[in-house]
Amino acid sequence: MILKDLNEIKKIRESAQLVSKTLGLLAEEIKPGITSLYLDKIAEEFILDNKLSQGLRDMIIFLTHYV
Repeated sequence: MILKDLNEIKKIRESAQLVSKTLGLLAEEIKPGITSLYLDKIAEEFILDNKLSQGLRDMIIFLTHYV
């Protein structure tokens, strides 16, 4: 088992909150006729506006496609 220190836990918490905000934003946009490409654009804009790391961007994009 690998234990996390307080700094790692803080980063995980912040990342999870940003993922949650991104998914919440996308959930508000889902309507009949909306394409996944449109949702990708919204997610990308949000990610860039919040200056997220590439790893977190990739995780959010993965979650929006496969979860």
